Amino acid sequence: MENTSQAAPRKQHLFHRLFWFGVGGLISVMLNWGPFEWLKHSGMAEWLANALSLTFATLLMAWWNYHVNFDTDHHFHECLPRYLGSLIVCAFISYLLTLTGVKSIGHTPLLRFLVFFFVQGFISITKFLLYHYWVYPQTKA
Repeated sequence: MENTSQAAPRKQHLFHRLFWFGVGGLISVMLNWGPFEWLKHSGMAEWLANALSLTFATLLMAWWNYHVNFDTDHHFHECLPRYLGSLIVCAFISYLLTLTGVKSIGHTPLLRFLVFFFVQGFISITKFLLYHYWVYPQTKA
């Protein structure tokens, strides 16, 4: 008798994927905004503080995505070019939107936090759609 539990790969439901993207997004906001505030308070230019904090958050969240939410039948090397492309595009958009928002309305730490929060929300939705439908496409059963 064949063991069917080993024959079918484990797939996450859409709700679970959305949940983990939400958790990752909230963590990403804190990982991006916290270092940004610290660097800005230390006297660093906003553009550089934003670039460094975004790089820090992006690297940690890439690790998160790979180790915690990586659920695909495709081999990582097959998805890698699409993953890196979407990561670079989303980071660039995030950098531009965050820097624009901080310069326009980010006059207090709370307003800057809100800028980071809403930009990250937009980027999270964009990443979710890219990851779910393009980077790690679901295979037909």
